Amino acid sequence: MFTEKEYRYWLHGIPGLGAVRIGKLLEYYGSAEAVWHASEESLNQCNIVDERGVFLIREKEKNLIRLGAGHLEKAAEEYHNLSRKGIRFITPEDDQYPERLRHLYDPPAGLFVIGDVPDERPSAAIVGARNCSHYGEEMAYLLGRELCRRGVDVISGMALGIDGAAHRGVMEAIRKSQELPCHGRTFAVLGNGVDICYPRSNSDIYQFLGGSCGNGYPERIPEQCQKFPNGKKGGILSEFMPGTNAFASNFPIRNRIISGLADLVIVVEARFRSGSLITADLALEQGKDICAVPGRITDPLSRGTNELIRQGAEIITDPMEFVEKRFPAPYKIEETEKNEKIFLAMSEEKVYSCLDFNPTHLGTILQKTGLSVQEVSQSLKQLTDRGWIAETSKNYYALQVRRT
Repeated sequence: MFTEKEYRYWLHGIPGLGAVRIGKLLEYYGSAEAVWHASEESLNQCNIVDERGVFLIREKEKNLIRLGAGHLEKAAEEYHNLSRKGIRFITPEDDQYPERLRHLYDPPAGLFVIGDVPDERPSAAIVGARNCSHYGEEMAYLLGRELCRRGVDVISGMALGIDGAAHRGVMEAIRKSQELPCHGRTFAVLGNGVDICYPRSNSDIYQFLGGSCGNGYPERIPEQCQKFPNGKKGGILSEFMPGTNAFASNFPIRNRIISGLADLVIVVEARFRSGSLITADLALEQGKDICAVPGRITDPLSRGTNELIRQGAEIITDPMEFVEKRFPAPYKIEETEKNEKIFLAMSEEKVYSCLDFNPTHLGTILQKTGLSVQEVSQSLKQLTDRGWIAETSKNYYALQVRRT
């Protein structure tokens, strides 16, 4: 005797069906168990169409259901093994299923979860280019950190670049959360199974949220963060079956979940045609606000965000001011970084004042400050050691949001 949850897991695992087709099948038959028990005659007569009159359950899908029917016992065994891996499978029938996703045209038929799921708390998605600039990375980090400090959950995709920077901004805020009465969390929506850390270079984020990378990937969670249970830090979500690899076609599919879980979507850097703009389009369809960080008009990484602004997206010219305006802090947040700048030496102040988040060459710094090579080199070292700036490549320096 199998439970409806086991039948749902079985149905969810049939390749090629997808959220819309599974939803229509459940609507037509009433339950996943009824789909499994459907006779040959019933399947042949199953003519499910979408709003445009296009047949969704074609002969191809019917054959997939017929072939999958014999795998129910294996599916049930896999379902019961999920808990050993720290994974939960939730469906729209479960109370834990995120309320925001219920309103989508194609809500996930099921979600695999490590850790927690977003609730009614304020949330913002931060998305952008994988191959981002130092400027973009710092903006995403700062936005993630400040949103978290104001009790806002940050949603992203754990990809390289902007996504990873946003997650790490939240991690930094949680690391220092003993200074805060409350804090937000971060949630990674993956384009692969939740049991796979992809990309591997973001294993610190994956482990922070409760994932296990296996041998060869040591624990990288800051000691101050280890005391927090997984649910206090966020979670990892995916609608793809465990073991599913990160295929390129999966990422546009998962983007609707990222936007669906958020109250607003922030695009930091994006090329003119990119996955981040797909997320923004989906968010618009879902009735969400779009915000964008502007960039230089000559920079290909800023073409997408600048176009969003031209089309009416809210422009973010000051991340701190934007976050405070959108999500006023329920308590006083000390701006310690601004106070510390007062104690910079004169030469350090000169060097610091000629830098911004776009990398500047050593020669330009020497020219702007009028200081000697020794003075500039010493000041750069001091500022780097204190976390105020970073050497982004050889002899190029830029401001960075402090990570100490």
